[in-house]
Amino acid sequence: MYVIAMFIFNLLIYIIIKEIDISEYNFNFYLKLYFISVFGALTHYYCIFFTILTCFILMIILLIQRRWKAIIKLIITGISGGITACLIFPPMLKHIFRGYRAKDTINNLKQSNHKYWLKFQFFNRMINKDIFANHFTTIVISILILIFINLYLDKKRTKLGFKDYFQQIIYDKSLQNIIIKYIIILFPSLIYFLFIAKTAINWHFRFFTPIYCIIFVGFFNLLILLIVNIFEKKYYYFALIVLILSYIFKNEWIIFWKDVFKPFVPEPIEKYSNLDCIFIYDVEWRILEYIFEIKQCKMIKFVYDKDINSTIFSQENMNQLILMYYPNIKINLNEFIKFFKKINSYQRIKVRSNLISYYLYSK
Repeated sequence: MYVIAMFIFNLLIYIIIKEIDISEYNFNFYLKLYFISVFGALTHYYCIFFTILTCFILMIILLIQRRWKAIIKLIITGISGGITACLIFPPMLKHIFRGYRAKDTINNLKQSNHKYWLKFQFFNRMINKDIFANHFTTIVISILILIFINLYLDKKRTKLGFKDYFQQIIYDKSLQNIIIKYIIILFPSLIYFLFIAKTAINWHFRFFTPIYCIIFVGFFNLLILLIVNIFEKKYYYFALIVLILSYIFKNEWIIFWKDVFKPFVPEPIEKYSNLDCIFIYDVEWRILEYIFEIKQCKMIKFVYDKDINSTIFSQENMNQLILMYYPNIKINLNEFIKFFKKINSYQRIKVRSNLISYYLYSK
């Protein structure tokens, strides 16, 4: 699903930047946007968010350019696509606005800034590693240096003063189109990242898979464009581009193989397979998500977090067990172990998933 969403994101960006230089969009342009919006809406609600976001940024650009007809046509296209998707699959409205994912998204929007900052740092490190082999800072600094070099060399060629040169840049139509293209490529992905980092129900890379290709192509295309613009002889910039990409991918493969062969720090749940497990959930789909992890235990008792009370566990006679629950569920362990007859201690354990897990036992 997320790979299909990646294809839709890429196709949407491609169609828009391909036509960005045209003064008047033709019927085929709006027809393509219409079909992409319908296909995206039927694929994943992230596609709806990204499509609206991208078209909104395009509308701001059109507004600055005073292209009123294009704005009206774009709005009509978006509304038509949304209505068509709802007519094809009416339950999508219930799924988007009243489903458990919608409730989780709203709850995550209310989360503390501290928790958002932790999630932001986690996802930022993840994307930096997955896309840039931990060289994102180096790439951004390189791009800024290359922009400065390009401006310096271009000013030197034109032999204009600073004031005249920057006036020329401001009114340069080709440069404006290049800037608009990179705004369309990178800004929707940046806002998507910030929003999904806030609302993501899990700390998992799959939510960001749809923008991986756009971010990679956007940054490296800009880097290559700046390099090409500096060197006049093709084999110079070709050699430099190969050298940079070789370094990046070499490090990416080193990171990959280190991850494959490094010892796995968390304990395997199989170590506790002779023990019973209590799995506390807040929504039912979490059971399916972690079933491969918890099924390793001897016997599993599923408990809804709102039903936790002494009567559920008072009859339990075991003197040791495994407790697992999702990070957003708050449990006071000191109070929780009082529900049991024989258990009086606990110890945090690490397992493969992101579940919070404890070994409860009797001293």
